[in-house]
Amino acid sequence: RTCIDINECLLNQTSCSQTCTNTDGSYTCSCRVGFLINADNRTCNDINECNSSNGGCSHACNNTIGSYICSCRTGYQLDVGGTKCTRYLPFVALEGAVEILNGTDDGYSSPIYSNLGFPFGASIQYRAFVGANGIISFGAGWTAPIPQLFPSSNTATRIAYIVAPFWSDNDLRLAGSVTYQVHESLTNQLAIVSAFISDTTGTKFNGTWMLVAQWNGAHPFPHGTNPTSPALNVTNTYQAIVITDAIQSYAIFTYNCQLLQWVQSESKYAVVGFDAGGTNYTNYDSSGTAQIGSIACNSSTYPWSNVVYNIGKSSSDTQNRRKQCLSNYNIDILKFSTMGYSLTTSIQQPCPCSRRQAQVDTRFAKDARRNDFECYYQSKPSKFKSAYPTRYCCYDKSNGALFPQLSTPLLFLPKGAMFSDYQTYDASFQQACCGVAGMCNLYFERRAPNYCSHYAPQRRAIANGDPHFTTLDGMTYTFNGWGEYKVFQQQQLDSIFLLQARTAPIVNTSATQFVGFAFGSKGSGYVEVQAHDNGFTILFNGGNITNNLTIVNSLISSDMVDISRTDNNSVTSIFANGISVTISIVVGLPVFELAVSTTENITGLLGNYNGNPNDDFKFPNGTMLLSNSTDKQLYIFGQSYQIVESESLFTYPGGYFAANYSNTTYLPAFLEDVLANVSANVSAAVKAACNNNPSCIFDYALTGNMAIANATLGTITQNAMNNIIAFSFPPTIVGSEMFLINTSIVSVFIFTVNSSNNFTVSVIGSLKGNLTQNNGIYSFSTINSNISAATVSFLANDTLGSATMLTPQLQICACMNGGTCTKDGILNVDQNPLTLNCQCPPAWTGAFCEVDYNGCLDLVCFPGVQCMDVPAPGTGANCGPCPVGYTKVANKCQDINECAVFNGNCSQFCNNTAGSYSCSCYSGSYLNSDGKTCNYSDLCQVNKGGCSQICRSINGNYTTCSCMAGYQLASDNSSCTDINECQTIQPCSQVCINTNGSYYCSCKLGSLLDDDNRT
Repeated sequence: RTCIDINECLLNQTSCSQTCTNTDGSYTCSCRVGFLINADNRTCNDINECNSSNGGCSHACNNTIGSYICSCRTGYQLDVGGTKCTRYLPFVALEGAVEILNGTDDGYSSPIYSNLGFPFGASIQYRAFVGANGIISFGAGWTAPIPQLFPSSNTATRIAYIVAPFWSDNDLRLAGSVTYQVHESLTNQLAIVSAFISDTTGTKFNGTWMLVAQWNGAHPFPHGTNPTSPALNVTNTYQAIVITDAIQSYAIFTYNCQLLQWVQSESKYAVVGFDAGGTNYTNYDSSGTAQIGSIACNSSTYPWSNVVYNIGKSSSDTQNRRKQCLSNYNIDILKFSTMGYSLTTSIQQPCPCSRRQAQVDTRFAKDARRNDFECYYQSKPSKFKSAYPTRYCCYDKSNGALFPQLSTPLLFLPKGAMFSDYQTYDASFQQACCGVAGMCNLYFERRAPNYCSHYAPQRRAIANGDPHFTTLDGMTYTFNGWGEYKVFQQQQLDSIFLLQARTAPIVNTSATQFVGFAFGSKGSGYVEVQAHDNGFTILFNGGNITNNLTIVNSLISSDMVDISRTDNNSVTSIFANGISVTISIVVGLPVFELAVSTTENITGLLGNYNGNPNDDFKFPNGTMLLSNSTDKQLYIFGQSYQIVESESLFTYPGGYFAANYSNTTYLPAFLEDVLANVSANVSAAVKAACNNNPSCIFDYALTGNMAIANATLGTITQNAMNNIIAFSFPPTIVGSEMFLINTSIVSVFIFTVNSSNNFTVSVIGSLKGNLTQNNGIYSFSTINSNISAATVSFLANDTLGSATMLTPQLQICACMNGGTCTKDGILNVDQNPLTLNCQCPPAWTGAFCEVDYNGCLDLVCFPGVQCMDVPAPGTGANCGPCPVGYTKVANKCQDINECAVFNGNCSQFCNNTAGSYSCSCYSGSYLNSDGKTCNYSDLCQVNKGGCSQICRSINGNYTTCSCMAGYQLASDNSSCTDINECQTIQPCSQVCINTNGSYYCSCKLGSLLDDDNRT
């Protein structure tokens, strides 16, 4: 008659997919955390937590069945809550790092130079030292085994600049090491650290110098002398980075929770922070306490932890220029790598070796804005590209000698830019690096000075008058053909360069003159100049550009050629292959000048240019005329180079062709005929005025115009002089680029001079000395103890007015007391003069090793112990005696463990302390007045030791309780209860009466108790 609930959940009579809960007469279904029950109230669906506020994840949320997982982008790690991503920097890889200080206790590295300069506090530092005890010091090395909070009293003798990732007394004698690596160029590690700083600080930062130091497996002192101590089992590994962009500096400390295992050495806890000269310093919050270990294993990140400090910022012009210099340097590397070429002599034409050569080299144009030197720039480089590097060459204004340090490549910016744009880029680069920045070496690394090595002069050929040709090899002849001719042709790598000329008769004479020129390459660009009574018509690739070139110095520039109006009567075209063509009107007659520096594959009316004028008259078919051939014979040679229309560069008006501009039947007057009759037509005065030059006499004889004759003579003479100048190299001075001067002895500089002409040698500059010569070897000797501002140059002048100057860098060595001269640590190693730094022996310091080095700067003695310097030439320093309770180990005071010997004579416990020890006793004992022996304490004297009757003290350590006769110890082991002997031993024969602690016997009526009181 009663009803019992059925538990459907137990009988598996439900369709719940996850959790079933029985109820009276029914059941309910529910879902586990991370799931949501469906409308059927039975089945469950996964909740995608990532759809709601990204699951609380700061980066990526990844849904899983019933849950979700947060993950972080590269360079971030999850906090212990599993949702927040924090930026972290793991150990930076040390590839090719320097390992130092192995097997040592205290010490520091050799100086690590930052030629860029490292802003630290208000100072600029140039030397860093990595110390064994978890510090990086600047300016001077620092051992400092005993950590102290900043500012440290250990720096009383000098201002300290210290970065301390974990300043503690490391012991590397048996195990552990220190490694470091310097990054001075654009490395991947430098970019990673810069990006980390940018993200951490929120300010864009691009480091240019970085020092990474890592302490590996360092044990606490004194591991080296007691390898069985607990120090054997704990080590520390951590990393420090100091980085700068020349303006801003940062320090980054990196720790790993598993790798930082100890915080204390000889009772001193580690210190973390930095000190920038004693006035700007920071201590990490828990420095000097037992909690300093939390810097690696903190509550927010795991396993990596970083501490970032802003340790310096400079606003000086010097540092700004250094930063700009580094920026220009790196941009320049990038610019050239993307352009696909480098600054090599295959791209820039070397500088002319003298100013006179530069003046006649059409590939170079004068920089009119330069006043201190006479400078020229390569006006069209020798590569067919839309952007080019070019050459800049400077010469002494007084003697014309090349000044190599100012003769560097220039970067040509994109197509269409003018020289001023090119100069602006390179000038800013040079100004940023040189001068106060002192980093000319970086500029010269990208813009190497030029000493005119491999310079190839231009050879000139001309045609003038009516007309007279001077070939590239210097042969002069007259050719008066009427038509269009191939004057010059050179087969180049990917094109043919042509110079073609059009001639026509001179009115009322039996001679012709030039009326047009076309030159260049059909495939890449060509120029046509048409001469007429009103001047020139100029075309480029067939288009008329005359109106763009009406003003002197006006310029049209393209990849292939620069066309300029050099004066009112001249147009010059300079091609990218180094060939230049100048068309001029001289006394009404057009003339041309061709300048070329290469000799290969040349044909045409200007000869084949091989240095031999005797084979200049080569026909297109290869046959040759003798060099002494008559003009009539040479006329046949000239006619053989008449062009056909298919190879012509000329433009022709409608209905006209090449044939319209030639007359093969025309016969001019020939030189030999004119000269045969010259006595009748030309006076002796004309011959004298012409200096008996046949071309000059010929022109006068035909035209009767002395101005034309003089112009012919002048052009031929100037061309010859230009070729002489171009190929007249100045004397060559062979000597070292460096003159090492030791201020305490006679220093000698030796050089030789070579020249094909007579020359003189002189000394220029303020350095006093004596120049001698013996068998062609020149020696300059000097002795001077004060030459910090001296200069010296050696000048060789030849009789043609060309000069060469050698200016060696004066490297001044003034080191004393055995010091070694070095360039290490010098910011601008290219300055002249260069006072070398001194690497001093350990006993000496100062700029020139003139000061006794105070060894106490490298030795921090135990508190209260005096440091005593060892006078030079001795080295180092010594600490005085250690306090009682300490023993000296490697100039450190190490605690003596008195308990290790006979237990410190303590009768019971011996407790070692810093510098002493104490005895103590077991519980229940007390220390006697001798401080060593112990007596037991009577614990029963106080409240009977907790006993109700009898107390017994056992060795002063504990008590036992007992009871008097008739009582027994209760279960609490302290109280006593009466023993009912009448029940336990039944001692009476008749009646037993129990009492507290005893009993007595009695007899029944009629009996008498016996004497034994029992029976």
